[in-house]
Amino acid sequence: MLICALDPTSDGSVVLLEDDVLLFDVAMPRSDRPFEPLPDILADFGYRPGDIAEFVIAGVGTGAEAAPDRSAAGTRSLATALTGTFSMRGRKYPFRGFGRAFAHLAGAYAISPFARRGEPALIVVGDGGTAARLSYITPSGWVDSGGRVPSPAPRDLDDRIRSWKGAGPWNLVLAGNAGHAAGSTGALRTLPTLRDAWLSPLPGETGAALGAGVARLFERRGMACAIGWHSRLVPVLGAASAGAEPETVVTGVG
Repeated sequence: MLICALDPTSDGSVVLLEDDVLLFDVAMPRSDRPFEPLPDILADFGYRPGDIAEFVIAGVGTGAEAAPDRSAAGTRSLATALTGTFSMRGRKYPFRGFGRAFAHLAGAYAISPFARRGEPALIVVGDGGTAARLSYITPSGWVDSGGRVPSPAPRDLDDRIRSWKGAGPWNLVLAGNAGHAAGSTGALRTLPTLRDAWLSPLPGETGAALGAGVARLFERRGMACAIGWHSRLVPVLGAASAGAEPETVVTGVG
């Protein structure tokens, strides 16, 4: 099943998932009509809008009309799912929508080593100007909210984790802009509450678009899943030197 997920805000991004494999992730040009370039982007990879089983949007952008889905199990996803339509070249297309914060959470976990190993993880999500929030996700897809954290700085994280979940040790994912706010990931090595820590390489619109598609997979399957991906499929990693993988994994913490 093909899922096309978008974040049409600011410098947008569009991803295509086939089941639990990322096929591509490309930037969308900034536009007052952000959905108009989508058919051309799909065509570059040999697809048409009619090939897409579902469109999913992170948040709601220009040209999209949405309303809360009252049938959605919001307590499980910590997000109010949206359903609606968006306009693209004279046609209306239905979509499913998720909040950007939950999209970052779902996407960052799905590409993390913890999802591949079937392990639960704490996740700190920072998105734009909103306060960073701490959550806990299990492979079964259960998500629990730990509320706001004063900042993603190591000392603040350590205090918040201890007061909410105990001494651990725990796996930790930093998603959205939380990784940048945390400073050097090397400082995480000093936290005895952590076993492993992983910094998502997908901040901003790229991470939210992928996460929206993943959130829909979580919703359909009733459980979390790991996504097959490669750094060369992700435009935000294009600045890395040829053949080099980004330094995103901190192991042996504590």
